[in-house]
Amino acid sequence: MKAYHGWKHPEDDSSNVMCLYDGGKPLPMYLEELCYSRKFDWGDPDPPLWLRFGAVQLAYALLRDYTGYRSKQARKYYRAFADQVISSLPSTWTLTEGQIDAFLRRMGPPCALKRIAGPDILP
Repeated sequence: MKAYHGWKHPEDDSSNVMCLYDGGKPLPMYLEELCYSRKFDWGDPDPPLWLRFGAVQLAYALLRDYTGYRSKQARKYYRAFADQVISSLPSTWTLTEGQIDAFLRRMGPPCALKRIAGPDILP
């Protein structure tokens, strides 16, 4: 099962997000696809604008990584995911594929939410 783990460092306020499924690799930011921030952030339901951009970037990156390159769910739902999920995460968190899938199922028809298997390339 794919899972993502995030934590903030209290000393320097930096943050890390790892994809546990891929052997603990850092989650890509996908800045070439969508660039709100060069730093992930989370856990503040009413943040200053500059922190909100980090939460939106994290929301997009999580949905993009989970759904795959050809999926439209990341682009369609990343703002709602930031508002409904990312803003309420504690300083240390884990999100499983089941939790992400449950969010996507609430947002749209189940037949459109299947994760695309295979390499992250267009045919």
